[in-house]
Amino acid sequence: MSYYERYIKQTRRFQAAGIVMIGLAILINELTGRTFAPPVWILAGAGLIPLVIGGSGSTSHGIVKAFAVLLENDPTTVNAKEFLTALNNVGRVSLVKRSRQMVESAVRAYEKSPEADADLVKELREATERCVRKLAF
Repeated sequence: MSYYERYIKQTRRFQAAGIVMIGLAILINELTGRTFAPPVWILAGAGLIPLVIGGSGSTSHGIVKAFAVLLENDPTTVNAKEFLTALNNVGRVSLVKRSRQMVESAVRAYEKSPEADADLVKELREATERCVRKLAF
């Protein structure tokens, strides 16, 4: 299983855990008859945390940025292939200037690494041109 697949699976697990916790809070609230009791608030609040983490991590720009950071910090061929997979699976994504710079920096970091593959660099450049768009505002 690739790192991309594990990443997507983990974001879905976070979302599911958050949904279950919020669902339990609602169920407890309905069964006890005590509207908005402190345990219900605590459980619902605790459920929001993994739901938000999983939700933000599974957005197209969140995925692209996560794999760009991975490639920038560890510019290996394996990570470059994972970044390419992420770009291809996400499709078009609109990014702010800072995030576009991050993507470009990640590709450059791999290009300058000792194990850089010229064909893979070319594929990465083509994929970023095809997938990454300038965010309108």
